[in-house]
Amino acid sequence: HEDAFGVVLVHEPAHLGDEAQEGLHGHVAVGGGALRQVAQAAAGLHRAHVENVIHRDVKPANIFLTSQGRAVVMDFGVCKLNDLATGVTLVGQVVGTPRYLAPEQLLDGAVDARTDVFALGVVLFYLLTGTHLRPEPDLKTAFQAITSNADVRRVKEHRHIPEELKDVLTTALSLQQDARFESARALGEALEATQLLLHHEAVTTELVHGGEDGGTGPADASSRDLSLRSAGLVESQPGAGDAQGP
Repeated sequence: HEDAFGVVLVHEPAHLGDEAQEGLHGHVAVGGGALRQVAQAAAGLHRAHVENVIHRDVKPANIFLTSQGRAVVMDFGVCKLNDLATGVTLVGQVVGTPRYLAPEQLLDGAVDARTDVFALGVVLFYLLTGTHLRPEPDLKTAFQAITSNADVRRVKEHRHIPEELKDVLTTALSLQQDARFESARALGEALEATQLLLHHEAVTTELVHGGEDGGTGPADASSRDLSLRSAGLVESQPGAGDAQGP
């Protein structure tokens, strides 16, 4: 059934990704599947945000797939009712999972919908590449990533993520809240538009080159493969080590 925030509760769902187990393999295809499912999660979060509820702990383990393959956000156990009038938040208490924390969660800033947008950007990077944006799951690594802007830099330096997706990711992962997508809905719309664009480009490339690599090297082949999967033209095989790290 569906609750007031548009979060669908399902029986025995599959995780979008569970860090305590194998991860995303076997549950969700990266690439096109990742864009579609993160957009679906963004839609659910937007409905919560409209009710002034901020999740604060968005991560793969809290996003599930229904039997129809739809991604839904669950576990609002650390959510916050956002006081739009005062901007009140807890000071001196870090709530959430270090790998997915937004800068304002670590720096005692006021959390809002864009805090969850940041976490969705981290989730998307993980689903696209099969690697964590922050290599270690601790607060020290999270602080270092923020002070050095390592999250955005790592996205920009990744060789196999299409440039169009890098633009979406770097916007979602901006250090300043005002520089991010203004809402989860805006992020979802950007992902849907990007998938359509990548689909068009991939189809054109396939028609021109006949599906051949044309003698490109392994790095080019990997980039092309991720572009095709991002466009939804190719689905990865579970457990196949879908994409290379940066």
